[in-house]
Amino acid sequence: MVHNPEMLPGYLLQPGFLFIPDEGTVISTVLGSCVAVALFDRKNQKGGMNHFLYPQAPDPSRATTLYGNVSTAALIHCFIKSHSQKVDLEAMIFGGASPPSIPEAQAIAKNNISTALALLQKAEIPISVNDTGGTKGRKIIFDTLSGESVVYRVERLRSGDWYPYKGMRE
Repeated sequence: MVHNPEMLPGYLLQPGFLFIPDEGTVISTVLGSCVAVALFDRKNQKGGMNHFLYPQAPDPSRATTLYGNVSTAALIHCFIKSHSQKVDLEAMIFGGASPPSIPEAQAIAKNNISTALALLQKAEIPISVNDTGGTKGRKIIFDTLSGESVVYRVERLRSGDWYPYKGMRE
């Protein structure tokens, strides 16, 4: 059977969430200084993704998936709990862009990237794609059945960017 991503359901991943579908899905998200980590299990042909805004939860009582240390650890944990083996996993990291004129955004973006990299290194999950940094935002499309991703870099993010493919499947 030929894999056709256009026939898969779509899911828009909002900031502060993670999504690991039970069936093949095309996950889309839009990133500025935020970072998304996608995991793909090559053996089971299953993928999932997170999207976080900040690197570290300031204290345990505020530990949610808005923070990279919580979100990325939870994503890894969900794969391992669902019987994925670390040797079958690969990671893709996207985002962490910031305009040079906003130093606060630059610091958050840089720390978001560092957090994701450190957690994946600690978990010994290889990174197959690292499309991070710079000044341009990104639109990401991730096929959870094939593990393929597409990155569109954009000068500025608009409200319509949050679901750039709406209407294509209607």
